[in-house]
Amino acid sequence: MSRRKPGNRSIKTFIHLCVEGQATEKEYFEALNSEPRMRNKVTFKIRKVEPDPLQLVEEAKALAMGPGMDETDQVWCVFDVEYPIRHGRLMEAVELARKAGINTAVSNPAFEVWLLFHTQKVTKHMSSEAAKKMQKGNPPSSQRDFYSPLLEVAVSNAREMEKLHMQNDKRFPDNNPSSSVFKLIEAVEKILVA
Repeated sequence: MSRRKPGNRSIKTFIHLCVEGQATEKEYFEALNSEPRMRNKVTFKIRKVEPDPLQLVEEAKALAMGPGMDETDQVWCVFDVEYPIRHGRLMEAVELARKAGINTAVSNPAFEVWLLFHTQKVTKHMSSEAAKKMQKGNPPSSQRDFYSPLLEVAVSNAREMEKLHMQNDKRFPDNNPSSSVFKLIEAVEKILVA
């Protein structure tokens, strides 16, 4: 079924997110859902899945192939690498996502690095706990009024770290700190300006 309204050429895009984490990721994307410029064009549909990247990708794959998906919809998995102990099936999950055409937004070591990129350049290798501790100085992830105006800064900082890791030949999953959530934000921006 199409979401096109009679006499209206715009289509609302649903971005289905399969996320891990206690609440941080879910709260962050729910806050972005309430962004006024997104309301008529993009909506995040968020599913919290057990914190195993492979389970996330398997659920996302089933979702992408299931009924009710519109041609404009996107499916993303949002998960962490974790450090010092990485998720056991991390590489298997990334490979399955690649083969299935599922988008991934991976933070290394934790989603908190993405939140930190909103306010600072984070360049020092860190543990998941260290990232969470650093983030405690910022507002909770649900604070749209804090994070939304800083999206361009976060995207720029994340891109800069990706470039630095490439120059230093630090490939996934050794690209700590990093976050490819910027790719999800850029995908949303493309929809908003279309």
